[in-house]
Amino acid sequence: GRIDTIIHCGAIITSDAIEEEDAADFDRLFHTNLRSAWLLAKYGAPALERVGGSMIGIASVNGHRATFACSLYAGTKAGLI
Repeated sequence: GRIDTIIHCGAIITSDAIEEEDAADFDRLFHTNLRSAWLLAKYGAPALERVGGSMIGIASVNGHRATFACSLYAGTKAGLI
């Protein structure tokens, strides 16, 4: 009946070069990878606060250093960091 921990590890990635990505790709990745973490924090925080729980966000080394063809993914992981 209580929430002690929330772990956000959901993510998607594109394998296109930045020149081939469009605004729809941007929206899809940022909504899935970053907005979902914000929503978990927004709605999960009250339950965690009551019991002294924790939220864990899984990021990626790409959040520090993007590799070829994953700039949007890297941006979302940098946002989590």
